[in-house]
Amino acid sequence: MIKAFWFGILLAQFTIVPNVFAELPTLQSNEEQVIDPVKRLNVRRLDPRLSNRQFASWLAGVVGRQSEIAWEMNDCGEQPGGTRDARDIPKCVQAQAATSAEWEVVVLIQIGTVNKGPLRKPVVKDAFIQHSGRSFTVRSLSELVRLLKSHPEKSGTFSGRTH
Repeated sequence: MIKAFWFGILLAQFTIVPNVFAELPTLQSNEEQVIDPVKRLNVRRLDPRLSNRQFASWLAGVVGRQSEIAWEMNDCGEQPGGTRDARDIPKCVQAQAATSAEWEVVVLIQIGTVNKGPLRKPVVKDAFIQHSGRSFTVRSLSELVRLLKSHPEKSGTFSGRTH
């Protein structure tokens, strides 16, 4: 019985890696068990205009290798209205980095919902840059790259939408 239990856990862990989310047992799992597959996710699955690369490596390249990236699982910025909230609350993995140019980059990858469980394909729920007390939303990860490369510290403005 105990051997079967551990074999089941081991099998579940190996099943998560190839499919990323299709076999994720629960979104209530340990945060690392949910965040690690997102870090390894091919960024091209999130934006087909990007090259094949793991999301964590791609993001580190975008914000600068010296930037520290904080990872967490959260409700995608939703604020439930109470304990009896009937909405199906989304679940996201959030990556947040402060760049050397004093920009804060935040990307929220939706991985599922509380009631329906994991998504078959994760999606970018939100991505934005905060700079000088203002927040600028981008429509895609490739737009995030363009916005960061535009050197807003020189022009003083962003081309993104205010968040």
